[in-house]
Amino acid sequence: AKEFTEETLTKLDIFDNYLSEWLPVGIRNPFIKDSFIFDFFAGSGSDAVGNQGSPLRFIDVIKKFQEQLIGNKHQVHLILNEYNKKKYDNLAKLISEKQDASKLAKENLAIETHQKDFREHFKWCCEQGFVKNTFNLFILDQNGIKQITKEVLLELDKFTKSDFIFFISSSYLL
Repeated sequence: AKEFTEETLTKLDIFDNYLSEWLPVGIRNPFIKDSFIFDFFAGSGSDAVGNQGSPLRFIDVIKKFQEQLIGNKHQVHLILNEYNKKKYDNLAKLISEKQDASKLAKENLAIETHQKDFREHFKWCCEQGFVKNTFNLFILDQNGIKQITKEVLLELDKFTKSDFIFFISSSYLL
């Protein structure tokens, strides 16, 4: 793994800030008991010098809302996918360590890690009946640019209580 670039660190800060504003909306709504965060291209969890990637940073943000999660009997589901075996193995190890260290109860934070091809994982996510009517945040980024088709975006549009963040380099569009 390489060290994250300044641009990647900025992207991670944007994720953190967005999640910090998005998550309380679901937690405070008495009709929403579950929030789902899908990171389809989760990466290895950290860079070469130990900077945390998005999945580990998400846990830190979620931890900030621990009291509200408990008080509102709310559960966040963090669904992480990384296709590359080496990155996946590192991610799974770091996630397990981070979840234990966070002391967030499984009733408040459920984490699943998957090692699937994007199309297979996306199809699986869309087939989950609960996803259509829950509070969802879908994270898509530059690593999956070739996977994100018009059909994928149209499918995401069907999730009425959902947001998605799609980071793409402007140089790719030129």
